[in-house]
Amino acid sequence: MAFLVLLFLVEVGLFSCNETPHHGNGGADTSLEENGRTSLQETTSESRVKMESDSLKKRFYEPYYLIQKDTSPYHKFGDLVLKKDNLTGCYRVKNVGGYGYEGMAYYERYPGILNRQIHQGNDAVELIFYNEDRTEVVKRINHDDLNPYVGKYQNLIQADISFEYYEVPVGDEREYYRNVKADSFYTFYVSGKTRLNGYTPITYHLIPVKDFKVLSGWETTTVIIDRQGDIIAEYQEDNYIKPMMLSDDGRLLAYAYGNNIQNAYDQAPMGEYRVVDLQTGEKVLICTPEEGFRTSNSWRNNPDGSINIGYGDNDYKHEYIISDILDLNNRKRFYRKFLRTELIEAKEKYNYQSAIELLDHYFYNETTF
Repeated sequence: MAFLVLLFLVEVGLFSCNETPHHGNGGADTSLEENGRTSLQETTSESRVKMESDSLKKRFYEPYYLIQKDTSPYHKFGDLVLKKDNLTGCYRVKNVGGYGYEGMAYYERYPGILNRQIHQGNDAVELIFYNEDRTEVVKRINHDDLNPYVGKYQNLIQADISFEYYEVPVGDEREYYRNVKADSFYTFYVSGKTRLNGYTPITYHLIPVKDFKVLSGWETTTVIIDRQGDIIAEYQEDNYIKPMMLSDDGRLLAYAYGNNIQNAYDQAPMGEYRVVDLQTGEKVLICTPEEGFRTSNSWRNNPDGSINIGYGDNDYKHEYIISDILDLNNRKRFYRKFLRTELIEAKEKYNYQSAIELLDHYFYNETTF
């Protein structure tokens, strides 16, 4: 299972920035092979491996997020009883009031903040903020009410993310529709789920349409809500984006950019991963896939608060797998391209559970941003 999880990380290109080799915490010196791949660091003895293993357990498996530190088997919110999910550490209850699209699910990923979600598809629709002992609702936020595009266009239509409402122009039509005036706009939001460190980014998309044809692309606005339910930032891009993580201080936002097949005018069809400083608006990191690979617009939380960002190879051969780790709190990026066979060997040798454990055994390129 752990190996399948790591396949989910797949491939990105080298980032031309100030990179520092990360050699891990011990073992023999590592040398670069002729093809640019880095080789596995060998530990000098079994006792050394055990010492590193004990260090890893202390470093990575002590709970990082507040909700994960809570050991209560359940939490009560009025008539709702949410049970602990031992896999993620959050609390949840499903099928409230019905099943499928009729039912609701409630998730507590940060203490005292509930995400009310449609059970079918888990689309978040409302944030509910409780007091400290979870006995009283302090604030409720409906995601639809935050849409920045509502009221700005008379011909604005609340759309569904399945894109059933229009056709993408093909061939020469794209050039024609690039300069055509829209007769309607479609808007929808994605996600709105509270992150484990308490922030909630909700991304709203606006798509101009003429005769059911997409015009020159779309724009998005991400509204970011803090732990108290206040809006602390609005960030706009000229393309499809998907928020992944915020730093613990709420300043840095990591997000996936582009790589959406419905956007005929996508300026980044293979996708990018970006990190923006919300205070200055500066993009402090852009991760672009190397030739032959694309972003998967997906990520995985690590126990220490960092994230693994995912990639896919265009030929689906999976000969190479890239471990790309972003640590927003310390402004670090760790990158390494693996052979698939290397990871099989590493799994047998170290029995790792998360990609961050490989930092102590392999050479990584370390970037500060």
